[in-house]
Amino acid sequence: MLLLVIPLSAAEIAQYDVEFRINEDESVHHLSRFVFVSPVSGTINYTLPSVRDIIVTDGVQPLRFTTVATGEGYVLNIFPDVPTSQIIIEYTAYDVIFRLDSIEHFFTELNFDNSVNLSASLTLPVGYTLYDDSFKPSNAEIRSDGRRIVLYWEEDNVSNALFSVKYVPPKQEFSLWLAVVAILAGSTLFIYFHFHERRKEDMLFGFRHDEKIAINYIQEKKIALQRDLEEQFKFSRAKATRIVSKLVEKGLVRKQRYGRTNKLTWLK
Repeated sequence: MLLLVIPLSAAEIAQYDVEFRINEDESVHHLSRFVFVSPVSGTINYTLPSVRDIIVTDGVQPLRFTTVATGEGYVLNIFPDVPTSQIIIEYTAYDVIFRLDSIEHFFTELNFDNSVNLSASLTLPVGYTLYDDSFKPSNAEIRSDGRRIVLYWEEDNVSNALFSVKYVPPKQEFSLWLAVVAILAGSTLFIYFHFHERRKEDMLFGFRHDEKIAINYIQEKKIALQRDLEEQFKFSRAKATRIVSKLVEKGLVRKQRYGRTNKLTWLK
């Protein structure tokens, strides 16, 4: 179904910003901001499709408005109390998405009486994805808010714009693919940690129990002091010196003088 937006009459628009957010129930939340070349006053008319929950403000305070039903929707009459340089219109439109099989299609056309600078964004429902990169204009920048896919456009000096986006819901095959990826990732992590631990066991082979304790401690800390070994594990100074000397000989640590003790840096 076509969502046709006809521009504000009796006002020259300099900038038009619009946000479309498609909800899971196929309604579309629509937020438009009109910035005028010069402040406007009097009655301003805007034609809408079949919508609900209309809100009109000047960015600071609500504006008075009335709606008149027509064959294709409503005429929105806006009454600013004082001249305003912008108007923001917000509403939710229904029956504006059509579906073919599992493909859903959003389509809207914007027309202006004069050339305007335009920025637009369209946000898909949570979990939905673009269908075969089918969207117009084709220069959209694809973003994400962490949960939804967002398309963003910027155009200068346009008098009309047509937006068409096809999208599909999450599929079971996609979920299965995610499960396969998760299994492969889990297997990869298992293999990594298994061989990591195996490598560590091989490295510790041939060391005495107290030497293994010192190795695990220095490896975890990356940098430690020899007196830490003495205090942490109740090693005598002679025992700690012997262990450190062996680790230096094996190329596992580097020893540097640090005051009255030694600084030990893990090398592996």
